[in-house]
Amino acid sequence: MARFKRTVLQYFLTGGVFAQSTFNTTTSTSTSSTGIPSWITGAPEPPPLIPPANIAPLPSQFSDIPESAVSCWDARANYTAASWFLFTELMSSATAIWTQWTTTSLSSRSYVNENYQCQTNPIGPVTTLCDGIPRLSAAVTSCGTVTSTYTEEKFGELNYYTPAWSTALDQLPSPTCTMAADFGKVCSRLYEAYDWRTSQLASPTPRPTREIMPPDCAVLSPPSPDADPICALEGGTLEAFYWPTPIPSGPDFCNPNATHPPATPTIPGKPNTAIVSGHTLTSPSIYYFVRNATLATFAGRATTLDTLPQLPTLAEHDTFRPSTTFPGPLTIALAPSALATITRFCSGSNRHRKCYRIVNPNFSAGDMLTVRSTAWSEARSHMDTIVQSEYRPVLAVPVTDVAGQNKGFGGCGAWSQTQASAKEVWSGPVVWTTGKVGGEDWSAVMATGTVGGGEGTAVPGTRTRGEGVVQTGRAGLV
Repeated sequence: MARFKRTVLQYFLTGGVFAQSTFNTTTSTSTSSTGIPSWITGAPEPPPLIPPANIAPLPSQFSDIPESAVSCWDARANYTAASWFLFTELMSSATAIWTQWTTTSLSSRSYVNENYQCQTNPIGPVTTLCDGIPRLSAAVTSCGTVTSTYTEEKFGELNYYTPAWSTALDQLPSPTCTMAADFGKVCSRLYEAYDWRTSQLASPTPRPTREIMPPDCAVLSPPSPDADPICALEGGTLEAFYWPTPIPSGPDFCNPNATHPPATPTIPGKPNTAIVSGHTLTSPSIYYFVRNATLATFAGRATTLDTLPQLPTLAEHDTFRPSTTFPGPLTIALAPSALATITRFCSGSNRHRKCYRIVNPNFSAGDMLTVRSTAWSEARSHMDTIVQSEYRPVLAVPVTDVAGQNKGFGGCGAWSQTQASAKEVWSGPVVWTTGKVGGEDWSAVMATGTVGGGEGTAVPGTRTRGEGVVQTGRAGLV
């Protein structure tokens, strides 16, 4: 039977030499000790007979389903069954031939490999605190092309030979039609028809035609009318305001139980206040201004089935629909000890990949100026040189605080994370989260001495967000 040579893999003994330019090498050749064996040549082999997919005609109880939807479903089912059958036949018919060369060639080939790489260079001196970790205030990243030159010694090759009909797999036409829109009545009826067709299959039917390809749309199971509305808060931007206090020095910086001195009150015995964007800020609370956040309500659980007939897998996720956008700021006052960040890590791969988001109540506003090594490792997932300008945590704000301190959330009976799913697991309270924030998103609040409605200023790292006189310098953080 005739065979096609589909793939050639040459095996090398490789040695690499790093260089910025190409150098010349003398190249010699080697010959294969064997050719294509005679036993895999001969008359062309006819393509295998593709079995039809198990598509039972639908009874009259499904006559309300549009013919175009059923025809598209049948076409996709036939294509999936045929392509899977041809693929499995091709894999079982392929022949692998290893050819050991009689001689090896020394430095038989040299080639240049160019990679685009980036390198971070420090700005300013390296310092260390009581944690012993090297620290930089900032760094600059430069990128460019790095050229490496390699030489190789060949000693053999692995060839794959496939039947002449193997091109049928590449030429199999794929349907381009759409069965039905997500969450619609037609999609729901197709799934009911899928259940009926599945029930008609005889269990002894051999693979790959025993399973039926499910519809490729999603059905929605709405919540019970009597259930409390479930809400989620998402999107938007953050501005943060803090009252500066002295930064702990020496070993106290590394002591989690150290007592931080409070800010000195402008009027003894009374908290400092300032007005920022029409809101009165009172020390020592940290204030978050959240703009353009969207309130979404739970619409139901979306269900789909994997479109591979050999591995029909149920996939479910909660679906939320936007209901209200808050263009003006939602203002949240939090005690310094109530600040939190999000740590995310993933494990597994492909179908088995799962990610975890953990709410960490271990954040201090002071980290935005001088980050603790524990906070740095949580945000960066590794411990190396700390670069203050690259510390950009994802903040977490409990939605109970958002709803409790602002209007417009009276219709919410419970809260959820819109990102939560079987592959995205949350641990901790339900929170509103930011994107990554940096020092430029934080502003120091300075009281002028007027209590309860007095004016104040906010001094950020790179821009001013407050009202009143702009003050210079950078204050310490809590």
